[in-house]
Amino acid sequence: MASPPSRAYILTDRRRQACLANLRKANAAPREKKYRPTPRRLAANRANLRKARHARLGATPAERRSEAIRRAVVRHGLYCASLAKSLRAVGERPADYFAHLVS
Repeated sequence: MASPPSRAYILTDRRRQACLANLRKANAAPREKKYRPTPRRLAANRANLRKARHARLGATPAERRSEAIRRAVVRHGLYCASLAKSLRAVGERPADYFAHLVS
């Protein structure tokens, strides 16, 4: 008795020929028809661009501007509620800063 196939889907020669015929037919279409900018495709392109920018830069432009302003305020000393916290925010070690003051 023959054992049942291990996969549910088996690619037969007939099915392979049908797939190849469909590929040839799709590739024969003019490029303008295959890649025409439909409203749905343009919306998807814009959404993908937003996702890529967010992944690369980590935030929206408005969030990046507000974060840059926050960093600048700390960096220039306009806001300093806690000196140690502000030093850490700009990448300095408080111990080095206090050692500099003593010397």
